[in-house]
Amino acid sequence: DKALSIFRDLQKATPNLDSDTTKAHSADTAIYNTLLRAFASSSMTSKYFPIALSLLREMTTRGVSMDPMTATSITILLIRSSRSYSEALRAYRYVQSCQPNILDTNSYAAILNAYCSATFDDHSYPAAHGYFEIMRDMESRGIPRSAKVYTILLGRYAAAADRIRTIKDGSERERLRKAIETSIRVLHDHLTVDASVTPDAPLYNQLMDAYNRVGSFEKVLTVWNLLSSTGRHTNASVSI
Repeated sequence: DKALSIFRDLQKATPNLDSDTTKAHSADTAIYNTLLRAFASSSMTSKYFPIALSLLREMTTRGVSMDPMTATSITILLIRSSRSYSEALRAYRYVQSCQPNILDTNSYAAILNAYCSATFDDHSYPAAHGYFEIMRDMESRGIPRSAKVYTILLGRYAAAADRIRTIKDGSERERLRKAIETSIRVLHDHLTVDASVTPDAPLYNQLMDAYNRVGSFEKVLTVWNLLSSTGRHTNASVSI
């Protein structure tokens, strides 16, 4: 709060910050980026979300650019402040529209993880289509998808399967279980035809674990047979 107050006072006192326009723009860029990262890192999301959004709009109007770290931080803040996965996807799109092609490899990994980690009610989980939409953007930037991006989403499905066990209504619990199982199968199908990714043991283990937690034991054995027949199983594979 103090830093933002000082910055506003500075803007009022010296609108250009310096007689040299280039230096002024450079100073603005550094200050805006630092402030946005500070707001994005705060746990007080409801307080700093509107302030960060206002600063982002101000930067866009003034032509002040974000660096990849700031773009990542503000995207994650907007995702965490969303009320649904569709809204989180729109938030990601909004930051992209402010400054296209700013995100790098680490940015996408962090954003995909944030999108997956978001929980908007006790039994929500990310739909694969939204996740893959972000992945397609990543690939259009020349960043190849990796086994890790599949592992992240499978981990969220496994966690969602655990959460629904607490539901007392048996029919509702079974409906959600089947929905999560379908999502895991869709992801498995994507993985099977994805020539750009060579699945490693951690990915197969996560796939096995997700099927296990959702109660699809036939699929668990299918993945296990693939792992064991190729000699790629690990201690974690045996445990699952």
